[in-house]
Amino acid sequence: MPSSIIGAINKPRKLTTYTQLKASQVPRLHKCKRSTIHCSTESSNTTGSSTPRRQFLSTSLLAAASLTQLTTVLPVAANSDQPDGDRLFFDIRVNGKPLSGRIVIQLFSDTGVAAQRFKDLTQGKDGASFRHSRFELIEDGYIQNNGLKALSYKASGRTSIAGGDDTEALELMMTNDDNNTTTRRMHDSPGLVSFLVKPKEQLVTKDKLVASKGQLITVTETFGEQPNGSAWTITTKSDPSLDNTNIVVGRVVEGQELVDALAALPRVKSNKDSPFFKAGQAAGDKRADVAKRAFGKPFDKIIIEECGVL
Repeated sequence: MPSSIIGAINKPRKLTTYTQLKASQVPRLHKCKRSTIHCSTESSNTTGSSTPRRQFLSTSLLAAASLTQLTTVLPVAANSDQPDGDRLFFDIRVNGKPLSGRIVIQLFSDTGVAAQRFKDLTQGKDGASFRHSRFELIEDGYIQNNGLKALSYKASGRTSIAGGDDTEALELMMTNDDNNTTTRRMHDSPGLVSFLVKPKEQLVTKDKLVASKGQLITVTETFGEQPNGSAWTITTKSDPSLDNTNIVVGRVVEGQELVDALAALPRVKSNKDSPFFKAGQAAGDKRADVAKRAFGKPFDKIIIEECGVL
């Protein structure tokens, strides 16, 4: 995690916007054994060359440095929808260290059950809460929180969370059915918050013979996971690829710079274009599915420390 974020918690600096920083204040990067990022403020005139990767990360961390004293309101274009629902807060820790500032999300009230579902999970209804959940995917256009494995901790297994324990109600909201009265929004700008409703790729099934009690039986394996309607994303730019799988429920109104700083953290490189990966996936090799789940995963541990309704 960038120490420029953590360091300023103890030693606040008067920063307004990162565009006002002098070149001499650009953080330099140093490697460590755990491959996490550490930075210190040194003169930019120091001799020595910098690789393009270091220059890129240095620029990203410079944006993060300004967040230690300032959490700004994300500007919304005049012709964009203004959220008018509940405001929710999310405090983030990276590798056990709290980030200064918080992410504030305001819901769109006209998204009905989807907005209520997001509020329920933020509040921790039925014991199911986003608290201590992790952001485990960083893509070029968004970061993703993987949500929860269970939506109820009652003995009956039933949940009173809006929309129930599956995605059926959310899928209906994504259709053009006459019964659908909710507003559908596209992922056309940064700061949009949406639920993952449908798998990003078609789930692959494969039958195989296994021995059981002295007999051969057919078992069907599924590669990939069906969303349960609790995973969610925040866009860092326009990303139309999410329009077919996600439903927008709100917008970041404060702390988008924190989102951008998280999106700039190192992640596992995708190897989807490798011929070996493609061959394994086509053959239904489970190792390809395991490898795929690691693509885009951040090296740092990004956790929601606390969340709730403002």
